[in-house]
Amino acid sequence: MRQTAAIPSRLALVCGHGYGLAMTKSARYTFSDSQLQSGFIDDFRRWEAEDRGRLPLREAILCVGSSTMRLWKHMEEDLGPGLVINRGFGGSKMADALPFGRFFARYEAHKVVIYEGDNDLGDGDMAPETLLAQYRDFCAAIWDHRGDTQIYIISIKPSPCRWPLRDLYLQANGLLAALCASDERLTYINIEPVMLGADGTPIPALFRVDKLHMKRLGYTLWRDVIRPVLLPH
Repeated sequence: MRQTAAIPSRLALVCGHGYGLAMTKSARYTFSDSQLQSGFIDDFRRWEAEDRGRLPLREAILCVGSSTMRLWKHMEEDLGPGLVINRGFGGSKMADALPFGRFFARYEAHKVVIYEGDNDLGDGDMAPETLLAQYRDFCAAIWDHRGDTQIYIISIKPSPCRWPLRDLYLQANGLLAALCASDERLTYINIEPVMLGADGTPIPALFRVDKLHMKRLGYTLWRDVIRPVLLPH
């Protein structure tokens, strides 16, 4: 078990999930019926076409998550110099990522970074315990293919848009931190401290006009916290 607090150094926002499913380089991925029903299937079809013939990528850092992950445009630069693969799909929840465990397993990445929970709790009608159970299932699916995968869970970020739900988010983050404390293959990355101002509320300058998604400045802070965790040497 490893846990890190947010520090204004080099950001380590990647939840390291490594997938060890042996696959043939020329293999074409076949989507299951349940995957084909996903509202995000077009994203996965595009990625399957992009990845065809070049998997597995065992030394890569695979980043999975919602729009906060998808919109990290400088991710490769921020978390490089190694191969960094952004597989964020906007609007997603952990329940959307779960059916694609086999898809993510094809990469056999040694580190998987995940950011989910923002949208899951955003409507205020999901219990943090439900999100925790989904995270457990996702990690189990990853380790079923490659047991030594290092998974990095990024805390749910504070934002002006969802600040009224902060108590719910704090509860969920506490559960995720405890989960990471239970297994040495898990690392919890707490990005909240660097995103709060002197008054204890989210720094407005970090966010776009929607007060939910981040500007480059926000991702710079994430980089400075996450990078040292993912790349400690």
